[in-house]
Amino acid sequence: SPTNDDYLDEALAFFERKGSGKTAQSLVSSLGGKTKILRLVAEGLVKRGILQAQKQSFLVFSWTNYPEADPRPETALKSHLADIMFGDQTPDARDCVVIALAKEVDLLKKNFDKLQLKEHKQRIKDIASGEVALTDSTIRAVRAIRTAVIVAATVPAIVASSSSG
Repeated sequence: SPTNDDYLDEALAFFERKGSGKTAQSLVSSLGGKTKILRLVAEGLVKRGILQAQKQSFLVFSWTNYPEADPRPETALKSHLADIMFGDQTPDARDCVVIALAKEVDLLKKNFDKLQLKEHKQRIKDIASGEVALTDSTIRAVRAIRTAVIVAATVPAIVASSSSG
């Protein structure tokens, strides 16, 4: 049923339109590259005061940048994730998915101390693989995220190499 969140409602509608007979993994991969969905995420963060929308243009091109407006949510998330990765706080399914996604796209290296990451490499790997939160849905979500990241990284390269020939 509708959630009153533009992003979640659009994702739900997408799943309802495209979901028949498809795996969750293929749906997540398909959803990840939708520009409309990404814009809805940014606009939702603007509504919450986390980002700000800045309209830009050059010649006939126009776009919107979304710089950070309030650093507190990001700081709180980093602190929470650090407590899980480097401490003994037990992650929930959402934490595992966030850490798995951040690990897959190298955001951990950009946001946390490299030495700490190295010292806790096995715990982070266990969290990201779903071995800490032992639910099937968490493990499936982590696998779907990995696949979506791989698809997002390889499809543009394949398209570019096939069109340059």
